[in-house]
Amino acid sequence: MKKLIGGILGVVIGVFAIATLAGAAPADQVQPAAIIQYSEPVEITGTLTVSGAGYLSSVHIGSTEAGVGGVTYFNGTIVNASTDDDGESTVPVTFGDDVRIDGEIYRTEAGGDNPLKIGDSLRPTADATYSLGTSAFQFADVYLSGTLTAATVTADTVTYGSAQTRYWSIGASELIPGDEADTYSKGSGCLTSTDDVFTAPVNLPQGATVTNLTTNYTDTDAVNDFSVNLIRSSNGTDETMATATTSGSTAGWQTAEDATIIGAAVDNSAYSYRLQNTAMNAGATHSLCAIEVIYTVTSSLP
Repeated sequence: MKKLIGGILGVVIGVFAIATLAGAAPADQVQPAAIIQYSEPVEITGTLTVSGAGYLSSVHIGSTEAGVGGVTYFNGTIVNASTDDDGESTVPVTFGDDVRIDGEIYRTEAGGDNPLKIGDSLRPTADATYSLGTSAFQFADVYLSGTLTAATVTADTVTYGSAQTRYWSIGASELIPGDEADTYSKGSGCLTSTDDVFTAPVNLPQGATVTNLTTNYTDTDAVNDFSVNLIRSSNGTDETMATATTSGSTAGWQTAEDATIIGAAVDNSAYSYRLQNTAMNAGATHSLCAIEVIYTVTSSLP
């Protein structure tokens, strides 16, 4: 009799527990009152939906066999909620293997105002194999700081962040006399003469800006000075752009310069350019050696 009463009581308690559970939640949901701890593998053959936060130390999605597996859907943002020793949420999400992306990579929205940030050097996996952009899909602008080292750079224009200084120079011995009958002497790139007119063409890149004309000379004549002019000509009309003139009598090699340039922008389509000296006198009192034209460019020029 005691066994019969105990069995009936167990059935009643079980039915009451089931009824209580059914009354606390809809028929298709299970809502435990406490955390469930289960130490055995769980196989889910359907769809697992988690509406709240879920914390799993390790998750295997798909199969460990190559090429076997489905698609994993995430709607929202993946973050690493852990914090560093200072309590800051600076611990990044880490992928411990190669990552294949079949779609676009962008921040916030494609083509938006938030650029994609790269916090490290960008390096291809193979040397001299891959390109940055293609002939059909080109980058609009590239901003670089430092030295550009590459086999080939294809661009409509390469613009420098700041004007770059360039130099064009010629030895005075390369100047051509206006009259072959005049007396002059050349040696070691230098020139002495009684002739007032020696000239040489100047070849500067289109679009350059002339900033200085400099000469290297000796002048021991206390009375007479001489000069070198940078001249541009158009349709038979000369215009002096700069004049570097000696001053007084000084022993040894000296430098004369002129940084006040007229018509500094080089326009080879409208002008020709030349050097021309004036007022050199006889003997070794006047000697002209190196002549240098300094200019700047803001883009890559041939």
